[in-house]
Amino acid sequence: MKKFAFTMQALYDVKKAGEKQALAEFAAARNRLQQLEEKTDACRTALERGQSRLEEQAKCGIPACDFQNACTYLKGQRQELLALEEESCRARDVAAEKQQALRKIHQDGKALEHLRETQYRSFLAEQNAREARETEDLLMPGMLKRLEKRDNPA
Repeated sequence: MKKFAFTMQALYDVKKAGEKQALAEFAAARNRLQQLEEKTDACRTALERGQSRLEEQAKCGIPACDFQNACTYLKGQRQELLALEEESCRARDVAAEKQQALRKIHQDGKALEHLRETQYRSFLAEQNAREARETEDLLMPGMLKRLEKRDNPA
């Protein structure tokens, strides 16, 4: 019995390997984005706490140099927050690109799987037809002999 061989198996294997690679890259991009978002949230929270603390201290009275130092510190935190937000935005874009690439590879894989199924169904139909012909060829001589015996009872 002939064995099924998908004509595009090499391409299918390459696409499957590419899909695994793209999935790993997407997961890494999502993890990076999540880490950056957590850092951004923590920085934002620290900045808000620092501003609240400075406002409370300013109400109670604070030396000018301490106020100036706190303002400088908060300015640095704002800059860090802006940098984190920009980096998060870039990481979000990278994650979206990786997701889009993964989606495309997945769709290509689905198309190849559909083609493979079509070829397999065709292969099975050919196999069934060949087996039917072989069975018919095997049965035909015996049937002719029986018919001849029945028609010529000599």
